[in-house]
Amino acid sequence: MFNSRKWRTVTTVSLVGTGSFFLGGLMVYTLSNPPKESNKIVLQPLPPDPATIRKDVYASIHGTTYYPWWCDAGKTIIKKNIIWYETPEEAKKAGYRITKRCR
Repeated sequence: MFNSRKWRTVTTVSLVGTGSFFLGGLMVYTLSNPPKESNKIVLQPLPPDPATIRKDVYASIHGTTYYPWWCDAGKTIIKKNIIWYETPEEAKKAGYRITKRCR
């Protein structure tokens, strides 16, 4: 009746067709029944008031670069080695230059 090669071909085509049919049905079900939104309230932090932001810069006492207050590049500096300046000009006068990662 069927030799081994034809039997494998018929089985493969049947399994692929059946799988495709069920995946298509799953996709239609998913698109017609979107997930419901949860009732959880996510609190977002308020953006800072520009009038209250101090434009501080900081540097390491052992380094040569300074970082703006918003820059994450200097977050690895040990706290006891941080020196703060009110303005970038003060840091420049002290011999520091701005880091390339936070320009």
